[in-house]
Amino acid sequence: MRGFMSTVICASLVWGGGDSQPAPTVDFTAAKVDFNRDGFEDYAVSAPAGTVGHTLKAGYIAILYGAAGGVDPARRRILHLDSSNVANDPVAGDAFGARTAAGDFDADGYTDLAVGSYNPFELDRRFVTLLWGGKDGLALGTPLIDPPRTDVPPDLVDRTEGREMVAGDFDGDGKDDLAATSERGLVNVFHGPFPRTGRPARKVVLDGSYEHPTRLVAGDLTGDGKDDLVSTHAWEETAEPSLFWKGGPQGLAGRPRRLDAAATGIVGDLDGDHYGDLVMRVIPGGFVDTLKADEGTIKVLYGSPDGPGRRTRTITQDSPGVPGSGARGDQFGFDLAAGDVDGDGYADIAAGLPGKTGGGAVLLLRGGRSGPTGARLFTQASPGIPGTAEDGDRFGASVSLRDLNGDGRADLGVGAPGEDGKAVKTGAAWVLPGSTSGLTTDGARSFDPAAIQASDTGSHLGMWSAK
Repeated sequence: MRGFMSTVICASLVWGGGDSQPAPTVDFTAAKVDFNRDGFEDYAVSAPAGTVGHTLKAGYIAILYGAAGGVDPARRRILHLDSSNVANDPVAGDAFGARTAAGDFDADGYTDLAVGSYNPFELDRRFVTLLWGGKDGLALGTPLIDPPRTDVPPDLVDRTEGREMVAGDFDGDGKDDLAATSERGLVNVFHGPFPRTGRPARKVVLDGSYEHPTRLVAGDLTGDGKDDLVSTHAWEETAEPSLFWKGGPQGLAGRPRRLDAAATGIVGDLDGDHYGDLVMRVIPGGFVDTLKADEGTIKVLYGSPDGPGRRTRTITQDSPGVPGSGARGDQFGFDLAAGDVDGDGYADIAAGLPGKTGGGAVLLLRGGRSGPTGARLFTQASPGIPGTAEDGDRFGASVSLRDLNGDGRADLGVGAPGEDGKAVKTGAAWVLPGSTSGLTTDGARSFDPAAIQASDTGSHLGMWSAK
């Protein structure tokens, strides 16, 4: 069932059986993330509160490289602002890795990673670092050069910060671009290709009708081969409408269109019509300060030549076919990811519920000809998943869907930044393999900072993973 934009629909979801209709031939789920171009996607998971040397909360990123046998903690790289060949030096509170965005910014065929640092105490410690991919994976890192605006007085120069960012090809030239928030609350778009000096080919500032973006989401919602941008917004405790910016030959141009207020979002072609669909966690009552206690509601805005929102579908934990039931503070949709876990050609959606009683959970919504057609719930207590479920783990605070073993099916990465390991709040991450029948716990793996020989106490590994 689908309804108009103002209609709330309780979706009837039944897992299994598949669709009798032919599957699509084009995958619109997400660009591949392969830092060393070996044919296997890679998993980048952040510990923004991690200690680097003796520098508290400087932050680091763990890169788990894919292989035929899946990820292996022994085959990893830890990167931070004190790594050799990465520019800058760490300062306490930098939170390196608070946000990351994966894209091929220099157009050399290797995926690169834009990494945000957002120090709450020092304004000049809010910046973006570009980690460059290569045959040995990510190693070299240079600062993003933010060309100053020449159309404003010097005291109004608006620097890019590392708080929110997303990669996409907004002008369809085959070279990835980077959209990032600025300190004055606008969105700067840096167009590729970027040489390894970090200077973009050009910069565009999106002067929208709302400021203070809280999340940036990219994907081709109109099916024209150019990525579009959705920005979510809030002012203090009040949510503002989200904005849809259409991509075109010159990039993101013109006035944006308003959409529902939202906290998070992701783009994937759920119904195989070759238009990316926007999946959002909507904000109850229009007040962002209610999100922590929110059960959570997911809304699908189906793509079309005009963009998202003409047809919609709303799903809650109490929708028929969704396992379990919603409860205060579950935070269904806290983080979202899109990928094809069963190889049927339709994007599936992973939605985190880090506040769910028992330590958190992840709900997988299966895509199909009519959109979401089934749901499965995974927790640390699910058979086959390593570890022990405890309240406060926040399992599902970050989710990722990437084909880490090259079998044509996306694997689920899950972060639990509140997990206690050998120390308190070390955080941890899990990988669940995809299969022809969907996600499986057979062969599920987990790793904490100790397993990857990284800083542990209070690191909160799993707080974010690359989109």
